[in-house]
Amino acid sequence: MDVCCYNRPFDDLSQERVHIEAAAVRSIITHCKQGDWILVASSVIERELLKLRDADRLKKVQNLYSVATEWVEITSTTEQRSAELQLHGVKRVDSLHVALAEMCGAVFLTTDDRLLRAVNGIGCKAYNPAIWLMEILK
Repeated sequence: MDVCCYNRPFDDLSQERVHIEAAAVRSIITHCKQGDWILVASSVIERELLKLRDADRLKKVQNLYSVATEWVEITSTTEQRSAELQLHGVKRVDSLHVALAEMCGAVFLTTDDRLLRAVNGIGCKAYNPAIWLMEILK
């Protein structure tokens, strides 16, 4: 999950889409807590979390993020893949998230439609958490 997923449960839930995505993120976190799935952590996520200025939100987001049990490191291979993704218009931080997910065989989840269109358009596998959850629970 990228940081926008971790933030989603604390966004304005009056919007139906945001409400659905927030519920999906919470459900995914619950499954990870139960050991059904593995949540992956990285320095990229941690650097992004440090940019959150609202201390209360940061604490809540870190609580969700603390469920992560696997750590992936940036390597020369992920840096190279990140650079390839950037050639297709993917921002550096986003390209690192995707490259790390690919490297460890994880599903990459984001609520960022622009990012989803960009990476899925070049053959990467990325999903909105609500859509992925519905697919996986079929």
